[in-house]
Amino acid sequence: MGRVKDGLRRLTKAPGVPQARHLAERSVTPYLRSELQQLRVDHALTVERLSALEQKVDGLLGSFDRLQGSVDAHMPTVLNAIASTNGTARLLTRDTEGLRVSLSDVRRDIEELATQTSTASEAIRWEIRPHLDTLSWLSQRVEAIPDEFRPHIDTVAWLIQRVETVRAEMMHELRYGQSPEAQIAVEPKIINAARLADAAIRLNLGAGHLAIDGFVNVDMRELPSIDVVASIDRLPFERRTIAEIFSSHTREHFPEEELRRKLLPDWIGLLRPGGTFRAIVPDLEAMTKAYANGETSFETLRAVTYGGQEYEGDFHFTGFTPESMSKLLVQSGLQQPEVIASGRPNGDCLEFEISAVKPSS
Repeated sequence: MGRVKDGLRRLTKAPGVPQARHLAERSVTPYLRSELQQLRVDHALTVERLSALEQKVDGLLGSFDRLQGSVDAHMPTVLNAIASTNGTARLLTRDTEGLRVSLSDVRRDIEELATQTSTASEAIRWEIRPHLDTLSWLSQRVEAIPDEFRPHIDTVAWLIQRVETVRAEMMHELRYGQSPEAQIAVEPKIINAARLADAAIRLNLGAGHLAIDGFVNVDMRELPSIDVVASIDRLPFERRTIAEIFSSHTREHFPEEELRRKLLPDWIGLLRPGGTFRAIVPDLEAMTKAYANGETSFETLRAVTYGGQEYEGDFHFTGFTPESMSKLLVQSGLQQPEVIASGRPNGDCLEFEISAVKPSS
């Protein structure tokens, strides 16, 4: 190494070297100065950057130290938690297995209970079925009670009406009673003249206590609801002026020959051409069938056939069927007989309703 230095020293002092060095400095120095200046600047920046980087590294090292300290401080807790978690996981696994076994037992118990319940339900069903059948029968009976009692209710209503009629008849007879001869000779009397002002007069013969709105109610007794007092064989109306003649349970109170020879011709003569004759009478055909079938008693059949016979005028002289009445009306000069109803209950009585029309010419 010393030899190299001596050689270099001698070389720098050799002839011409100093001049060459001076020439190189003068020709190269201007260029090197700027480069050196830039190198100084770059060096300063590099130093500054290295200083900043060193600070960052110091900061990171400090953070790492703090982190290391924190990790060291919390490591026992973490290790303890890991150990606890492992223990907890083992406990949960053991508990889960126990629950699985318990659920299996519960499922088996439920299936056994369902089987027992089904068996018990079937047994109960067989035990209570007679009671259910009884309840069903009772329910049907309760629902059928109104239908079963309706005929009796109708009969009671008819009886009440009948009693009221009989009461009114008896009171009238007690106060105004006359012999049958005097009754037949009663003089016609108009009580309610306004009823006769109608363009189409409609008569309700033998109205008694059962007056009908829209009709001229006629009876041989001067009752509160009567418009004209007259015997039905001496009616005070002009011939061919009446639009309709109606009567209910009246025809059977006269012998058939009297009806045929006198009453029907007189009534039909009062009807105007095209007028209507309408009547309701006991239906002896339906009554005899009901008696033959055991649906009505002999006492009821006898009362309907011959009348209640409780007071004067409560006797029946004849009876009709829808067919026999139709023939009688046609023989009397009416046309188009029509049976509106037959076998219709009216209390204990079965009745029919019939109508016919007077020819237009």
